[in-house]
This record gives sequence, structure tokens and C-alpha cells, in this order.
Amino acid sequence: HVHELVQEYDERGYDEFKQMLGGAKLLFTASQTVVDNLQNMGYKNVVLMHGLINVEDIKPTRNRAEVRQELGFRDDEFVWLMSGAWSNRKGFDMIPDILRKMPARTPFVWMGPARKTGTTYYVEQYIRTHDLNVRFLTEQSTQYFSYFNACDGFCLTSREDSYPIVMREAAVLGKPIVGFNSGGIREFVKPGMGEIVEGFYPKALAQAMLRVQTGETVIDRAKLQTAITTQTQQAEAKRWIETLENIL
Repeated sequence: HVHELVQEYDERGYDEFKQMLGGAKLLFTASQTVVDNLQNMGYKNVVLMHGLINVEDIKPTRNRAEVRQELGFRDDEFVWLMSGAWSNRKGFDMIPDILRKMPARTPFVWMGPARKTGTTYYVEQYIRTHDLNVRFLTEQSTQYFSYFNACDGFCLTSREDSYPIVMREAAVLGKPIVGFNSGGIREFVKPGMGEIVEGFYPKALAQAMLRVQTGETVIDRAKLQTAITTQTQQAEAKRWIETLENIL
């Protein structure tokens, strides 16, 4: 099962990756972008099989107003969230540049496992110097969806992301999605669900975020929440089983 995109291929050895792909009866892929990558390498035995999530688990356990108060956000503020590792692939380094193109003090939450690197120091100092309104929440286990639900929009800053789980979680929670065209987002986000930005320009992403939070880009929360459901996941699981049985 090939999930990641080209940047992650660099973490594999040449012969290891060649053997991994060449020795497979069938190559399952997480998104159409991965399908395209493998077919461009000459592989024909490629099947698109989206990963599954348990929709029933995506439920906040705390009151939204209570969590916002804890984080220090007013009721009338539009709060953006990104969830992921503190890495350049996830666009962690771009957060200050994006927020400097937004109205002053726009609230932003980054939720995910911390990494203490030079990039972390760069981002922290940049935020501090320009007094940007960012909250960093380390990886959550019991309150993840409560914090997620306390925010108003999901911002996918990734430079590459095959078919991110967090994007699908945002849809289940009815949060509009704005992100760079970094992979699977383009096959998931439809009109009414948010905006996809071509290129990796902080200003362009900030402008899309602003259109969503001001209502210029119309959001259909029903379309978001029906994009992925227990029924769609059960149907996909059945396809997984049937496909695996056919090759065994």
C-alpha cells in the first residue's frame, strides 16, 4: 500500500523502493495523485484504495464554548486550525507568513506532536516578533476532537499530503477546508466545501482563508458532513475486502 508522495520517496533506498514496487502483485494507493505518480513510473498494476476512518469516533467530548474560553478566543472570532507534525512538509514554517497576510490577531491553532528543531525556533521567534495569535497544542489523545470542534475552519498548509486523515475529520465536523493543492485535497474538496489554492504562496492561501471566513466563499456544511460518512466507509471497506480476496 503506497500512501506517501514523492518527497517521502527520498527516505527510501533506491533498491529497497524498486523491490517494494516491483515485487507487488497489486499496488494499492491512497489517492489519485499516488496513482498518477506510479503510473508515470510505468506501473500498471495500480488501484486507488482510499484509507478508512471511523466516523463514529469523530465526536467532541467537551462543550465548544468552554474550550474556546479555555483557549482565550472570543465568540465572534473565526479560528483556524491545522493538525500535523511540526515539519516543512506540513508547511509548519509558512504559518507566520500566512498570518501576516491576514487581519491582525487572526487566531490560529496548530495541533500536533512537537519537534524542537531550528525550524521550530525560527517559527517561534517569528511569531513572537510580530505578535501573531497562534496557539500550539501538543498531540492530543482524549480531547483532540473537542479542540478541533472549537475552531471554525481547517487550513491545510502541507506542501505534500496524499489523502490526509485530518482533512476528512474536518469535513465530518463541518469545518470548511482551505489548503494548497498538495495532493488528495483536490479529489476530496468540492464546491461548497472550501477552497483549493494553486501554488504555494502564503498570500494566496491567506486570501482564500479570508474569503471563507467573511462568507464571500459560500460554505455548505451539509455537503461537508456528507462527503464522508459511516455508509461511505462501509462501502469502501467492502471494496477493500473484495479486492484483497481476488488477489489471494
